[in-house]
Amino acid sequence: MYRNETTKELTERSNKSSQQVPNEKESRSDTPQLLDLKRETKTKIKKESEVSRVAFYATVAVSDLFNLGEHHIIVFDHVVTNVGRAYHGNTGIFIAPVNGVYFFSVTAMSSPQHYQFLELVKDGVPVNDILADANNANFYVSVTRAFILEIGQGSEIWVRTVSAENMITKR
Repeated sequence: MYRNETTKELTERSNKSSQQVPNEKESRSDTPQLLDLKRETKTKIKKESEVSRVAFYATVAVSDLFNLGEHHIIVFDHVVTNVGRAYHGNTGIFIAPVNGVYFFSVTAMSSPQHYQFLELVKDGVPVNDILADANNANFYVSVTRAFILEIGQGSEIWVRTVSAENMITKR
């Protein structure tokens, strides 16, 4: 195979050799070099897609979280799905295995007369907050927030309480 040739050059060379061959069936076939290039490209695409497959779904195993303290990381310890093993159920931290655009969805639920004030954090910097406020209610309140973030390989994402005065507790 001619390693220094571009795809365009290989295609041109293939077209020239097929034009020289009068047999219609042969003129449509790829040259050995072009076949090798196609195989290499397919292998590379397959490897890249295997590395970039990332998805996880995790929940909190306990029914109530109270008095967690300031900036306490919420550990979603019941891991249902973890394709790519990027979510760490023992720490509550997601570590991006590849650069990309990621979708995160966080649902928080508060029991009557309580509220949850949480935030999604990227590399130590808050991205946005999640507030499920049932403080003045006699029913449960559930809130779901979605986040689409462009993050680099190695970036860390987690959910934590906002502050001690706003922790998951009764006011």
